[in-house]
Amino acid sequence: MLSEVQQICTRVAIINHGKLVRVAPVAELLDSPGEFAIQVDSPDALVSVFGSNPGVRRLGSKKSRHHSRTRGSRADLIAYLVQNGHTPDSVSERQRDLEDIFLSLTEAIREAPKLLRSIRGEAIKVSRQLSFWLMLGRRLRAARHHGGRN
Repeated sequence: MLSEVQQICTRVAIINHGKLVRVAPVAELLDSPGEFAIQVDSPDALVSVFGSNPGVRRLGSKKSRHHSRTRGSRADLIAYLVQNGHTPDSVSERQRDLEDIFLSLTEAIREAPKLLRSIRGEAIKVSRQLSFWLMLGRRLRAARHHGGRN
């Protein structure tokens, strides 16, 4: 269905669970640069290299082919890979369609509740640890204060 929208419409609105995510001309969405298909011999090592690169916004993989969404050009990506000891077999810019774009724009929204639950869980752990140390500090002060009076 999105392929028909891509062929007929000049402007689209992407809505996710009743909330407007993006409104843009179809051409602008399709021309957004920076998504590459990368083929390498050692895909596991490549994941760790990309994990330390702040310019990589998304990374996915299938067998030895990785897809990265980066801020730079194809030449920048190849230079970065070679500098980090990985000569790619191929690097090609991915042609995205409206379905790819829709999924990438709504994926972050789907993952947000899971991320918030994780953050909340960590905050609760930290809060409990802080409460423990505060209670311990109060008891030590009270013991010192009480011990100093006798």
